[in-house]
Order: sequence, then C-alpha cells, then structure tokens
Amino acid sequence: MCTLQQKLISDFVQLGCSERTAASTYQVYMELSEVKRMFDIDYKYDSTLKRIYLTARDTKSGPISVFLPICSSENITFNMMEKMFNRNEYKTINFAIVSADSTCVYYQLIHGLPEIDISSCTGNKDRTQKHDHELQNKRAEIEEALKDK
Repeated sequence: MCTLQQKLISDFVQLGCSERTAASTYQVYMELSEVKRMFDIDYKYDSTLKRIYLTARDTKSGPISVFLPICSSENITFNMMEKMFNRNEYKTINFAIVSADSTCVYYQLIHGLPEIDISSCTGNKDRTQKHDHELQNKRAEIEEALKDK
C-alpha cells in the first residue's frame, strides 16, 4: 500500500522533477493543506520551466493562488520569473522557498506595477484642500502678525 507522500513524490518524479525538487514540492503541498488549510490544492507541470507548481484557494470560492516550490539552495533568475508570469494567466505568484530543515518561506511577486485604489487617496486630497483653504483665509492675519515682529 502506497502512502500519500510516496504517491505524490512518485507523481512529481514521473512528471520530470528530481527527487530533491519532488520532496520540496511535497513539503509545500503538505503545508498548504495541513497548516494553511487551503482548498482545491492541485499540482501542474510547466514543461518550459521543467518545474511543478501548485495551485490552491484560501477559501472554497476564493481566487486561485499559484505557489512555486523552490529549494533554498537553488538560484532564482529574472528569466525564470518572467517565463512563469508569461506562461500563466496569474498576475501573482508565491515563491515557496524550502530550506533543508523543512522551513517554508513565502514571497509573493506581482507582475508589473500593482494598481492603486484612487478612492483611498481622495481623503488626503480633501484634507490638503481644506488646509490650503484655511491658510488662504488666515493669510492676512499671518502677514499682520509677521509685520508686528
């Protein structure tokens, strides 16, 4: 009888991963399912990158998140990141860096510049306009006070 660990690692190796990469991917898979309690966890193979990446959701109906497991001893290149963004429809990728002691550190990368919510900036603009208006109204008083000195 095969355990979940043996089955997943075997699947990862059959897709083209090394044993080491398969073990790292399994570690991230288990952390997403058991620790983070994510939903719809799945794995996919990217033939261009020759890597497996995981997809999961924070909630049952939430958006899909992408996780790319990477051993801490591996190098990550900008070319690799660009290929990952270009190959997928996802604008955000979570790099799951796995160290030898099985610690996982997650770094979230967003392709391009994130969009800024303009509505959150209007409060500052209104406040600035209010202060400018008050300064204009008090300008005569301020100038008079400066002349007296």
